[in-house]
Amino acid sequence: MFSKIPLHNYPVLRADSDRDLEDYISLKHGGKILRLPPRQISNTRTGVNWIELPNSQLGFSRYGREITFELPEIDFVRVKMVTTGTLTVQTGQGISTIQEHSGSISTGPVTITCSPDAEIVSYLVSRPFLLDKIQALRETDNLVTVDFPATISLLTLAGLNFRNTLQSMFSALEQAAPKSNTRLFSNLENALVTALVIAAPPEVRADGMKLPNTVIPRAVRRVEAYLSEHWRDNPDVEELATVAGMSSRNLFRLFKLYRGYSPQAFGKRLRLEYAMKYLADPETGARIVDIALECGWNSPAHFSKDFREAFGVTPSQLRRNAIS
Repeated sequence: MFSKIPLHNYPVLRADSDRDLEDYISLKHGGKILRLPPRQISNTRTGVNWIELPNSQLGFSRYGREITFELPEIDFVRVKMVTTGTLTVQTGQGISTIQEHSGSISTGPVTITCSPDAEIVSYLVSRPFLLDKIQALRETDNLVTVDFPATISLLTLAGLNFRNTLQSMFSALEQAAPKSNTRLFSNLENALVTALVIAAPPEVRADGMKLPNTVIPRAVRRVEAYLSEHWRDNPDVEELATVAGMSSRNLFRLFKLYRGYSPQAFGKRLRLEYAMKYLADPETGARIVDIALECGWNSPAHFSKDFREAFGVTPSQLRRNAIS
């Protein structure tokens, strides 16, 4: 997944002793090792690279053995990926097997088993920071519950964007320490969290909602289906209210209550995702200004601004990454 060992300038553990590894898992992560057989891969030392950013943490680990450990619930959302090998991740949602093109997401206690050849990339983002980002993307300020899926695919367009943004963060860290360029790393951190939310969309629940988030009114689902079919037309709120069979005020209220965002925000998100799909396809050949017009923006400048706010990169940057 990555061209070289990430974060090699930030070592926190170079251990040949089991005691050092046990102390690291306990003191750094509040966890405990359940199973630690003898080393299974010769000439491979235990190694962990780790760095703490203002609102998140990045890590890279390899153990050279099949190790099982427990991690407790913390005020972070954990994302675990591998560059080689596999992880078996057990959470309250079940058991997932993670390989090179996928990742696990956990928000509570977790038990992880690493294959002997596993090289693990970890991304931890603080819940308050993540909640602020989701609220901004969903255009709401009253979320009380955020539930991520158990896994994330790195083969989808959004997953590829998350992986590329993570690679950009690693590359920047190889060239400069975060304290030497706080603005750069703040922008990359924001882009990485945005990419995560897009690649693994969480279910959210707004303050005051009594029913589970899966119980969505038919009017909301009908409008979402209509917007998905007519995304190019960018229908106004009155047209959507007619589709829903209610007033625009009641439709807006239902969306805010059950989805945490407005119908217009949902439609805008659809148009941005289609724009990203066109930009990331090297065979499209269309100019960025034409893609902006096709997806409902009359101003390329406004399109670029909205695109960057949503995905953390400009349309031209995404196109360059897709071509390269």
